[in-house]
Amino acid sequence: MDPVELPEARITEIISGVAAYLRQEKDLYFRASEPLSAGWRAAVRDYFSPALLDNVKTIVLKGARIPPPPFYSEAMALSSGNFPDFVHLASFTYLDVIVFHDEITLRTLFHGLVHATQITTKLRCARFSTVWSMPHKWPFLDSTVTRNSTSEDL
Repeated sequence: MDPVELPEARITEIISGVAAYLRQEKDLYFRASEPLSAGWRAAVRDYFSPALLDNVKTIVLKGARIPPPPFYSEAMALSSGNFPDFVHLASFTYLDVIVFHDEITLRTLFHGLVHATQITTKLRCARFSTVWSMPHKWPFLDSTVTRNSTSEDL
């Protein structure tokens, strides 16, 4: 499937679906998540804002994996097979909740905090969903982001 040929209405639907997925999963994992520990916070405080570190939550899945999103097969088709396999990711950031498989490491925490920063302070959920939904090489990405983005808060 050539993503460039998708009608704008379908692109808007995909973006809305990704944004809804991120919010739903955040709500699911938030219930069992915890604030950053003092040790992890100290390790990254020079790189991230105190507000982000105050708000971000983490959860470590022990013996469980993040299942693929409901749109996984379509994302694989649209990305020519280059969509990440959630089961094998070290972590995934759902807005301001970082879900880790097995353990938190400095590398995966830092990576998750970069995504949390992008979502919460730079892009907001709608724009992040747009960027995440569409390969960066698509020539219409910038105009699509502008047309479909909102200033909606998390």
